[in-house]
Formats: sequence, C-alpha cells, structure tokens
Amino acid sequence: MRELLGEDFSPWTEKACWALNHHGIPYSFRQYQPMLDEPGLRLRTRNFRSKATVPVLFDDGGIYPDSFSIARHAESLGGGSAPLFPEGHSEDVSAWNDRSEAALRAGRALFLVRLAGDRAAQLDNLPPFVPRALRPALRPLVRSGIGYLRWKHGIDDGAVTYARTQLETALNTLREALSRGSNYILGTFSYADVAMAVVCQFIQPVADRYIPLTPANRTCWTEDSLARSFEDILRWRDDVYTRHHRATSTRTAVP
Repeated sequence: MRELLGEDFSPWTEKACWALNHHGIPYSFRQYQPMLDEPGLRLRTRNFRSKATVPVLFDDGGIYPDSFSIARHAESLGGGSAPLFPEGHSEDVSAWNDRSEAALRAGRALFLVRLAGDRAAQLDNLPPFVPRALRPALRPLVRSGIGYLRWKHGIDDGAVTYARTQLETALNTLREALSRGSNYILGTFSYADVAMAVVCQFIQPVADRYIPLTPANRTCWTEDSLARSFEDILRWRDDVYTRHHRATSTRTAVP
C-alpha cells in the first residue's frame, strides 16, 4: 500500500493529503519526527546531499518527494473526482504553487521565531508518547530542534525581517485574483485554491476539525496583524475548506 510520510500539522503535508483525499486514493500515513527520522528518510529516498524534507509519498517503487509531485501523481491516478489541474491551466496552477511555497517558507520563519519564545508550545511539540512529568526536562531538546530547523532552512534575522513582507505580498496577490468575481482563483476549484488556502495556516489556523492544534500551538501559528488585515481571505479559506476538504477516510495511520 502507498505510504505518505509527513507531519500532520504541516501545511505542506496538508496539500498532499488534500490531493490524495480529493481523488479518494487510499494511503497509510506515518508521522515524521524531525532529526530523529531524517537518517531513515535519506536512506529510503536515496538522498544524501540535498535537504531532506517531507511530505514524501512512496507508491509501488515510486518516490514523490514533495507536495506538488504528490498532487500531480494523485491527479494521474484519477478516482472520478473533478481534476485539480484543469485542462489548459497547468502552468497557472504551477505558478500559484510557486507562490504558495514562497509564502509557506515565509510563514515557517515567523512561526519558528514565535515557537522559540513559547514554553507551553515547546512542551506541546514533544512526541505524544513522552509522559507529561518528563516533558519539562526534555524542553531543551525541543529548543535544539528549533535551532536546527532554523539552520536547516536558512532562517536568520534577515530572513525573519523579510518574511512578513513576503507573506503579505502573497496574500495581496490572492486577494487581487479573487476580486475578479469568482470564489476560485482560476474560476473553478483547483490545486491553486488548495495551495493558497493552506498558506492561511500561518496567519490564523483553520478549525481544529481539520488540523488539531493545542491552544499554545494555535497562538504560535497566528500572526495577529495579518489576520486582521486579511479577514476576507480567511473567510475565503474557511469556505474552501467547507466546500472541498474531504475527511481523511482514505488515510490509515501507521504507528
């Protein structure tokens, strides 16, 4: 059976899951633990030089190493649902995914800075199997992990300063596209809408029924000033989720 390795709270993983679920494609899901699982990921993907990231889909010998390639693979498998890559719009969808990726990288920079200063959220980010009594003693490991992720993704003070501007620019571009009179970026629901809807996770997280977060983590994911400035985009995001987000019935958890 095909297996998706990812992080269940991650917008990148959300993009991959949305595409698979949209087409009703069954898969097992394995939660990825940064640092701990990286050596195994490199072995499985035969990636010993470039950055190791998730999501990754393993399907019948094929390896699909990012959200976009997973979505294209899901599209090729079909399943009877409306296409996420409408005919004649392949380049448009790709361009919107590029905007999504840039905005998500900016959002990650802002999130990691907030997480570095939030003790409660740090404790919540320990693996679920860690007993509550032991969590405070292991907090330094989480802080080391945050430092590692900042190093891995090149998030220095300059990147953080620029990140908010990048995120705001992407949201303004989305607002302009939606101002043309359609509820969808390309006039009909597509992967472009999926890609940009998940960007909003970094300004105000979607409801817990879609992506569960603890209260402390929800605070770290929220960029208050952008949430106030883009209330219309958040309403659009919520409408896209309500209309098009399928339950994860096609997903089987793997311990």
